[in-house]
Amino acid sequence: MQVNKAIQLFEKSIQKHLGVKPEEIRCKNEGEYLIIRGESTELYVDIWQPDQTSQWQYFDRNEIAGIFQIVSPICEYPHDEHLGQFME
Repeated sequence: MQVNKAIQLFEKSIQKHLGVKPEEIRCKNEGEYLIIRGESTELYVDIWQPDQTSQWQYFDRNEIAGIFQIVSPICEYPHDEHLGQFME
């Protein structure tokens, strides 16, 4: 699927299923979105077409593939004195 079609599909789906207008969640660069739900939930969505194979490709790293990435922080880093235990 071409990246432009993927972006159109995402925007249509997000409006239909979450009732969110795409123009309200678009970031500066095409294919980048920030969805805020409630007071503490942020969902970052990136859709892009790399020029070469990438570590972000989940499968078939021999062929260039479009990337659809969702990131949502689920916790905060602890204070420095507990960071080692957290990372472990």
